[in-house]
Amino acid sequence: MSAFIDLDMTLTDERSIIAVGRRIGLDGWIENVLSSDFPEELKSRKIASALKGIKLEEIACAASETRSSPCARETIYELSNKGFDVNIVTLSYKQVAEAVLEKLGLNSKVRIHAPELETRSGIVTGEVKFNGKKFETPWCIRCPLCKRERVLSVGKRPIIAIGDSLPDVCMFLEADFSILIDRGNVPWNLKHYATFKVRDLCEALERLKSYLTGMNNHDFI
Repeated sequence: MSAFIDLDMTLTDERSIIAVGRRIGLDGWIENVLSSDFPEELKSRKIASALKGIKLEEIACAASETRSSPCARETIYELSNKGFDVNIVTLSYKQVAEAVLEKLGLNSKVRIHAPELETRSGIVTGEVKFNGKKFETPWCIRCPLCKRERVLSVGKRPIIAIGDSLPDVCMFLEADFSILIDRGNVPWNLKHYATFKVRDLCEALERLKSYLTGMNNHDFI
């Protein structure tokens, strides 16, 4: 049994890379890159290049200040305690995600799938490592990590997926149960791919508990 959960604006209440940018004085520039029409892979390369020369420990420290949902920890524990392999699938960098999850005390509970900043002697080189495998969809935005490919590659059924944005819809395509945290980041004609639409992670947690209770009642867990 597998669960796949987005990081930014799902487990967190802000983009983790913006929290990093705020610490090093690049937040406005990073927001402009993120809101641009560049393919997602190019956005990732541009931001990695801007981080060149910065100590990885400084980036991790900044990432740990990311504002998280008050229900993040309980959501992960709920799934882990029910026997699910919990996967965090994010377009943020792996080292950034690790810092966010370490602050929440969740690193031992999850497996992280993310692009990875290249480093040398603890300093960011400005390059980023991608998993190049992709399973494209009609709305593919060329992500540095294909979330659909990750679900297909490591997922074991039943599969649960939770997210808030267009790349997360790709996870919903392969999931048995999915929850969209509707922050307006998904086109209206694609929202039907989610089993449920909710306002935030705390409401998602309630839907999740109901689903898991139903699985228990049918002896699926």
